[in-house]
This record gives sequence, C-alpha cells and structure tokens, in this order.
Amino acid sequence: MNFKGSLLAVVVTWNSAKYITSCLESLCSVATGIVIIDNASVDNTVEIVREKFPSAHVITNDTNKYLSHALNQGINFKDSQYYFILNPDIELNSKTVNHLVHFLQNHTNVGIVGPRLVYPDGTFQHSCRTFPTLHTVIARGITFNKHRSSISGFMQQHLMINYDHVIPREVDWILGAAMMIRRECINEIGGFDEKYPIYYGDVDLCWRANKHGWKVAYNPEAIAIHHYQRSSARGGIFNPLKWSHARSALRFLIRKNFS
Repeated sequence: MNFKGSLLAVVVTWNSAKYITSCLESLCSVATGIVIIDNASVDNTVEIVREKFPSAHVITNDTNKYLSHALNQGINFKDSQYYFILNPDIELNSKTVNHLVHFLQNHTNVGIVGPRLVYPDGTFQHSCRTFPTLHTVIARGITFNKHRSSISGFMQQHLMINYDHVIPREVDWILGAAMMIRRECINEIGGFDEKYPIYYGDVDLCWRANKHGWKVAYNPEAIAIHHYQRSSARGGIFNPLKWSHARSALRFLIRKNFS
C-alpha cells in the first residue's frame, strides 16, 4: 500500500466459500483492516477465512441479517479514512485499491468511487448508471437483453451505453459490488438504509450522497473481476429475490420522487 491513511475492507459473506479466498488474497497486502460479516453461512466460509486469513476480523451473525444491516456492522466496526465495500465474488488486481484511493485523494468533492468491473472472461460489465425511473425498473424486471442493438433508447441512456467507460467521470450511482467511500461522506449521510435489505442499498446511498453535495464517480483505471450472478433474475415470478428487488425499487422511486 503506497498511500497515506487507513483503509477498512468490508465484505459480507453468505455461503461464499467458492469465492472468498480469491477475494481476500488480493486485499491482504493493501487494506489496513479487513472485516468479514458472515450472515449465517452453512458452508465452510467462516472456517476458510479464519484458517487462511487470521488477520481478518470475523463477525458471525446467528441469522441472515441481510446485506445492508451487515454492511453497517462492518462500517461501524472500526473508524477508517476509507471504507472499501465489496462482494465476496470480487477479485482485485494489485493496482485497484491504489487507483481508487488516489482518485479520492485528488478529488476532494467525491464521496464515493467505483472501479471498472469485468466478467471473469474479461468482457465489460455495466456498473455505473443513471438513477432508475419507472420505465427502467419495468424494463429491467420484464426482460433484459445484453446485446446493445436490442436495447431501447431509454435503457441505453440508463446503462450509459454511449459513454466509452474509459475516461473517469461523475455518475449517478455505482454498483455496490465494489465501491470505496470516504469517511466524511459516511459520517454525513449515515450508512446503508436497512429498509433496502438486499437490493437498491447502493442506489440509495449514492442518491443520498448526491443530495448532500457529494459527487459519485466511476474510475475505469481501477479494474476488478466480478463473478456476477444476478440471482434475482432467475426463477421467474416464483423467485422471492425478484419480489424483494421490486419492493426496493418501488421504495426508492417513491423516496426519490416524493420525499
């Protein structure tokens, strides 16, 4: 780590044994602290962390407290200059953290910054977007085709298709799979809203940061691999995660437009 200041990595796990080793291996040399909040995994996630990464602090919840609550547990665990929120299915390269920290150091009006995310095969993953509208929520809920030629105009705008994703820029929000937040921003806006237990916590956090005058930025110089699963898209209308996603989307739309 060649920057000044403290960095706390916050990772929430739930049956994450498949990915957690690769995630934490890339963090040990750059984070001044790592806290794992395990949401009652029934696999050997906790055992792997304790055996392979003894310097990481592990908080074990007896039941699944869901993502936003667990993230707040991690943020409140230790005061730090920077908080690096990331999913256990994220893999970093040696320069990812430095790029993000240096960006925050050089842009004091930015409260939250995220890296360029790619799939394991190296293909690009959309991780910065405009704030959702009723149209984009419905379009994402009904169907979504990855081919650019078949994406409607308003969805292209929402996904920022016309942005080359090469030059760093200000955006509405970034995917919570990997985001770095400065302490002053967290102190001012608070942590994640636990009324969004799984989904839309990242959208809401960026929206509240913006309302308080903080900028949200996308820095594609920093790159991370994301083994993105999009669990809420499976199983059709019988998938409870899809309904959780829909409820959170509705809550956000009401808050954004009527609060």
